[in-house]
Amino acid sequence: MTARDARRLNVGDFVQARFGGRGVVKKCEIIRIEWPRFTLRTKDYRGDEMIRTRRYESLIQQCEPSEPS
Repeated sequence: MTARDARRLNVGDFVQARFGGRGVVKKCEIIRIEWPRFTLRTKDYRGDEMIRTRRYESLIQQCEPSEPS
């Protein structure tokens, strides 16, 4: 995702983002923006909530709102 695209995002939007060394892609909800960092909420493989901060370069694309995976 380019910086231009990332600047259009708002709190509450859903995005796909990369996590971990292997680049696992997860659907996440944006819960805070402090440019160029985004705080994201998602769930891990056990279904437990994860809250992580990522730079905009880790965001892949905006996606439809639904339950985070």
